[in-house]
Amino acid sequence: MTVTSEARASLVRSPLRPDIQALRAIAVMLVISYHVAPQLIPGGFVGVDVFFVISGYLMTSHLGRELLSTGKIRFRAFYLRRARRLLPMALLVLLVTLGAGLLFLPRTYWLALGIQIPASALYVENWALALNSVNYLASPNSQSTVQQYWSLSLEEQFYIVWPAALVLVALIGRAAKWPLGRALAVFVIVSGAVSLAYCVVATEWTPSVAYFVTPARIWEFCLGALVWLLASRLTASPRLRALLTLTGLALIVVATFAFSDQTKFPGAAALIPCVGTALVIFAELPRDSILTRTMSLRPVQWLGGVSYSAYLWHWPLLIILPFALNASLNPVIRITVVIATLALSALSKPLVENTFIRGRFSRARPWSFVTSAALVTVVIVSTSVAAALGVAQQLARDSDAPTLTESQLAQLGANAPTPSDATPINGELYPAPLVAANDFVSEDAHGTACLQSHEFTRVTSCTFGSTQPDAKTIALVGDSHAAQWMPALDIAGRANNWSVTTFLRASCPFSTTYRLQAFEYDNACPKWVSAVEESLLALKPDVIVLSAYSMHAYATNNGIDGVASGMIEPLAALAQAGSEIVFIRDTPIPLAANQADIPACVDKYRETTEQCAFARDTALVTDPQQRAAEMLAGAQLIDFSDVFCGATQCAPVIGNVIVYKDGDHLSATFSKTMAAKLADALRPILERGGS
Repeated sequence: MTVTSEARASLVRSPLRPDIQALRAIAVMLVISYHVAPQLIPGGFVGVDVFFVISGYLMTSHLGRELLSTGKIRFRAFYLRRARRLLPMALLVLLVTLGAGLLFLPRTYWLALGIQIPASALYVENWALALNSVNYLASPNSQSTVQQYWSLSLEEQFYIVWPAALVLVALIGRAAKWPLGRALAVFVIVSGAVSLAYCVVATEWTPSVAYFVTPARIWEFCLGALVWLLASRLTASPRLRALLTLTGLALIVVATFAFSDQTKFPGAAALIPCVGTALVIFAELPRDSILTRTMSLRPVQWLGGVSYSAYLWHWPLLIILPFALNASLNPVIRITVVIATLALSALSKPLVENTFIRGRFSRARPWSFVTSAALVTVVIVSTSVAAALGVAQQLARDSDAPTLTESQLAQLGANAPTPSDATPINGELYPAPLVAANDFVSEDAHGTACLQSHEFTRVTSCTFGSTQPDAKTIALVGDSHAAQWMPALDIAGRANNWSVTTFLRASCPFSTTYRLQAFEYDNACPKWVSAVEESLLALKPDVIVLSAYSMHAYATNNGIDGVASGMIEPLAALAQAGSEIVFIRDTPIPLAANQADIPACVDKYRETTEQCAFARDTALVTDPQQRAAEMLAGAQLIDFSDVFCGATQCAPVIGNVIVYKDGDHLSATFSKTMAAKLADALRPILERGGS
């Protein structure tokens, strides 16, 4: 293998780079800002991609320099350095998060602690989150208090494989008599291209999984590696270097404000912030330039220096602090999270990070350090698992409680004498808070899935209610917010001789207007809508009942009228064929009022659950179904808002029943208590219409 002396000198040097430290500062600022105020920094999640490119560059440059100098990589020394750099802070934050979680979080979070903390301690959190993301109806309390460890896990998986891969490439290159630089470049380009191709395809089909899994992100590290391999070839003027740097920073800014949670990401979109980062690193501005002096400002360099600690601390603070302070995630709490993050980072950097990198603990014998880290890991994993097992046992006992009879349901929930009273009578709650998160009926009595998964366009139906041949027919159509009315319609159907057939698909409103959401799979939603329209024309139900999540985003330039037009377009022929069209206005959305997890809140404030109430004006999001009902001649709108809310507040518990299973779906138990009210609203429509 050969490499020119000029290139060797360029590749071997390892100067301190203020521009890279500034990129770290930008990355951590973006991530924290996005989590604290996503409406202001809608694409701040690209900060993680900036980190990945930086890591690919630094890690490959370090390993590559060693290969150039010695022809080999000292694996033991490499992994020990990584462990000293990362493990102390990672384990400290996990330990503190576990203790604070058990002290302040409701028990509904403990099961997630028992899964996510061990996954983070063992650096497989990205895979744990990927598996969890497949479940559309997963409770929000399954959102990890250590979710930020997904990127660390992914990086560590890269670090485990990358050194061995580079050595193997060097050996193959030597056998083929290739220069080391060429062999590494070919490997990096091919690996990156394969990963990018997988990323684009996976983002199109399974975006929630693609976001977390390692193969979809390897190309970002490879891009950083390629920058190092090409860096020695750059002989540009300071003006060109400045132009490259400004272009790179501009790309990061564009991604930050042009992207949002509606962007299909990572996919090809991730190229924008990643290429931007690569350009800044590649340019390596002269140190006397204005841009470099700006990036070298002390606050910028300080934030870059504490970026690792800040990244680790901010997320558990964001999740736990509202519970610890008995407050919602309001602006004051959000600002407090930022201040606490910076304060903890300022302490952690000298006391923990630096102590193990170059302080007195940096001289500890390797076996002593590794043993200590292993013992702390065992304590963290065993404690979190033990807590989760305790809750799992309680959950099993609560799940085995006798099912409420229809006569009991007739006295609870929406049927209670004082339904607006949020405080449970005699402390009894139905279902128990631990059970409530899973209290959602999406199957029929035979276990057939009535709520279809996102990727399927074929139509699956369930039929329940009355089985009498003279029964009136109802079709329940829409997404999971239509599915939440299944329990109520089942009871109402059996009591009123109505047969109910479902046409339900997760996150798919019955509309021809394209929905902007990462759950789309090759326009599967419009295809499903078209197929359901044909099925409904064949079924000819007496009444078609529709409902949908009111916070969907749609691709239309005509505002709410454009969305409503998409809703009524597939219904026009059905109405003409004789079916009555009924929209159920979407239920109040606790999530819109910063109440993301009703069962968790109720579990914490069991005796005073009014603390979990939320503002009516904020929770009753503008629903395009109201406009659709006005635009479609003969259509009816059923609005139960006054059942859920008083004049100013909406209740989390009504008549001893927990209203929601999460931050937006009704619990099946409360839905059952709505059977009589729903029947009263539908009965006159069925009596005057239908065939």
